[in-house]
Amino acid sequence: MSEYRFRGGRSDGRDRSRSPGRAVPRFQTPHMDRLANRRGARTEERQAAAWIASEDEFVLNQRKQGAVIRVRDGRAKPIDYLVAVLMPLDTHKQVQDDDEKEFDIRDPVELISSLAQEQKSLATLSEDAQGYLSLDKNHRDFWQMIVDLTNYTIAQFDDQDDPENRLVNTVAPDIDNVLRGKSYDELVTLEQKVNTMLNSGSPAVDTDFWSRMLKELLARKAKARLSQLYEQSLQKRVDDLKAEQRLLAQRTALELERKMTKSEDSKNLKIDYDPSMESGEMGSETKESVSYDEFMEQLQSRRSEIVTKRFVPKAPQRLNAEPFVDEPPQPEKVQDPVELLFLRESEIPLRENEEPFTNEEPQYSSSSGIKPKYLARVVNIIEWNKHNGNPDEPPPKAVNGYRFNIYYPQLINSKKAPTYKIVREGGKRRWYGNDECIIVFKAPDYYQDIAFRILDRQWDQSAHENAGFYSKFENGVLRLNFKFKRMVYRK
Repeated sequence: MSEYRFRGGRSDGRDRSRSPGRAVPRFQTPHMDRLANRRGARTEERQAAAWIASEDEFVLNQRKQGAVIRVRDGRAKPIDYLVAVLMPLDTHKQVQDDDEKEFDIRDPVELISSLAQEQKSLATLSEDAQGYLSLDKNHRDFWQMIVDLTNYTIAQFDDQDDPENRLVNTVAPDIDNVLRGKSYDELVTLEQKVNTMLNSGSPAVDTDFWSRMLKELLARKAKARLSQLYEQSLQKRVDDLKAEQRLLAQRTALELERKMTKSEDSKNLKIDYDPSMESGEMGSETKESVSYDEFMEQLQSRRSEIVTKRFVPKAPQRLNAEPFVDEPPQPEKVQDPVELLFLRESEIPLRENEEPFTNEEPQYSSSSGIKPKYLARVVNIIEWNKHNGNPDEPPPKAVNGYRFNIYYPQLINSKKAPTYKIVREGGKRRWYGNDECIIVFKAPDYYQDIAFRILDRQWDQSAHENAGFYSKFENGVLRLNFKFKRMVYRK
């Protein structure tokens, strides 16, 4: 039987083969297969690129970690000192902050100048810098300047024995007069003018002079830019140190205030007592004068009366007496830095695509210990496609991820960090459909476990900039941010 259907004419102009329920003709299959293959190839290319970027990020972090350790231990190579310059400026660093505080950084320009007579060290430095240039996308400007200045220094050493270099030295003072004292921005502007002049092809242009000036200009521009970055790195370390000292001062002040409050409370401690012990107002009474012998006789007579009595009634107590309380008043609690941070962050307004999230699961929380405070947010997104492209009627928002900040004041100086885990109920498969799962935050010792019900989808933990994954416990706060991985379906 033929695979093609006969398409007879219809009076209404409709295509019989396109009616609902009819099979798609085979003559469209090769075209659709090519489109599917192209989409599949593009998807594989994106996945391969993401995997390569993630691998490069891992290699870069390992190199940086090794450089910091060698500098700290006093066995650094020249390239390690240059890595250390960038550490305070690195917003994506994964090296521990405490490691950076244990060594001083060196000026890159002075470092390269100190190697001017060591050609082998300069060549190794240039090769190492080119390796970082291909890996460190966030600081390519810095590494390109290092490569340019290192190669310039090597060329200067090689030109010492070149006879033609003697002629060049005659114009060196003129070049120095032009470039001396210029800032980085002024050198960039001058570079553009020199390139325009050299590319003009005019016979009136002294090509040798301006080419020599361009080489010197590029070297001085690299030095100026590296000096700028070095000063920024020093300033960043100073700012970080000041911020740390301010935080330490706040903690010390709170601790002293807590101790002073306890001391004042102990001094001003007032113990309640029975009001019957009050002596009342002092008044004047008239008493007869009694000698010592008469007083002793009266005392002996009263004692004899008491001895002969079988029952001595007790004096009635005052009914309006207040109960005796032997509990000192409790001083007001002083908030610690983590609680202050919680109050400050709770006042930050929500982002446009966020909503508060309080979907707790008490059955997964422990009953003992202190319940930690938290700030949880749902990150939403509008998924546009060809079916909902009308901006006047946008589709409903879909959940794209979550942000959790869990506050543990008692663990601010603890070596034990809280953790989290995913629990799937009833043997459900992970990342299947629109199922839900439980994320449980567990902390040692003082705190209860706290759990939330979230969507069970794959987290995007790739290295690209918009992944949004962040997990860190620092200063008593566990921060976990993640977005869901966008799924691409093949037809």
